[in-house]
Amino acid sequence: MTATHDTLPFHEVQAVDVSKIYDRIVALRRVNFKATAGTITGIVGPNGAGKSTLFHILSTLVAPSSGRVLFDGSDVSAWQPRSALRGQIGMLGHQSFLYPDMTGEENLTFFGTLFGIGRADLPDAVKRVLECVRMDHAKTRRVKHCSRGMTQRLAFARVLLQDPTLWLLDEPTTGLDVDTRAAMLDIISSQKVNKRIVVVISHDPEALHVVADRVLRLDRGRIDDNGTGDT
Repeated sequence: MTATHDTLPFHEVQAVDVSKIYDRIVALRRVNFKATAGTITGIVGPNGAGKSTLFHILSTLVAPSSGRVLFDGSDVSAWQPRSALRGQIGMLGHQSFLYPDMTGEENLTFFGTLFGIGRADLPDAVKRVLECVRMDHAKTRRVKHCSRGMTQRLAFARVLLQDPTLWLLDEPTTGLDVDTRAAMLDIISSQKVNKRIVVVISHDPEALHVVADRVLRLDRGRIDDNGTGDT
């Protein structure tokens, strides 16, 4: 069942002076930005700019060296149990997190159980997301035998099945053909109506122009104010 705007656990995520240092290498330098329900924020920048680091911090899987990530003004530490917060954060990264020896359908059934979808509702939910990402024809194919684009679609279906409050999408259109790319962008755009918070990393300026309300440029670990603005 899809949550309504009023029942979402949080409506805003904010990075406040977030910095991250790895072995004296500064990955992020006092990053500040805010994303709210019903908006899509794009993030661009060269390789090594700190985009993936920022995503891992927003996901709460990595702690910043300094600064804070706030959800509706509350620090991550205020959310107990932490799993309740993480269950509302969906992430599409460079790894699919899918099990290669399982089929797409088996993977989604497994993750759907983890997401708390009831046994009676799960088959229809899996069928729906497979159709959304145009993978219903290959649902019985093992992931290890899927192409890069097919695996990307299944990973996207995992996020879609979760229906999180915060969507963190890192290069969501990678490996997709033109038609499937358009379908994925439509799904991402629809999350504005669903009042989800969506943050997208992409090297595809056309994709960001289609979906994003604003685009932030991250360069050398800093948000470039001159690179921000509406698309």
